[in-house]
Amino acid sequence: FYQALLPFFTFFGFTDLLIMWAVALTSWDWVQKHVGNTRWKKIHLGLFLFYLIFILSDFWIQRSNGTPISFASWIFVGAFLVFWVVIAPWGFAPRLMRLVNGWKQLHVLTHIVFASLVIHAWSGAVAFQPLWVKAVFVGLVAFTWGSHLVGWWLKWREDQKLKHQAAQSQRG
Repeated sequence: FYQALLPFFTFFGFTDLLIMWAVALTSWDWVQKHVGNTRWKKIHLGLFLFYLIFILSDFWIQRSNGTPISFASWIFVGAFLVFWVVIAPWGFAPRLMRLVNGWKQLHVLTHIVFASLVIHAWSGAVAFQPLWVKAVFVGLVAFTWGSHLVGWWLKWREDQKLKHQAAQSQRG
């Protein structure tokens, strides 16, 4: 059992499952309306610590067995953890955003799910497919991320315009 999560694609598949499980548990209406900000911080922290312990134990098992940990694993996991800390309501999010909603912050972790799912699929089934299947897969991933980046950029530009208009109305 302890070697079940060692393959690269299985580890990232578990990452998807864990975060989507947490999102599913917290997505019902009652939780969104009745769980306070302090509790959301605890939910985020508990899930983060569980994932961190999972990562450390998985990497420890790999080291104990003499199985090398790929450089890509370190990069992806490190990026996931940094992203998690940045968006968590106990992390940098309160410094970056005017309003922090614990439920929405937890759902931002779906970006980790998407990245992890891409890694999981690529290192599992897609890696063994013909070039045209790989091209279609990369195209779909690029379109998905690209469309989100364009949406975020447009939202940021609109926010900047509104800030500029508010500053102009205060001056004039």
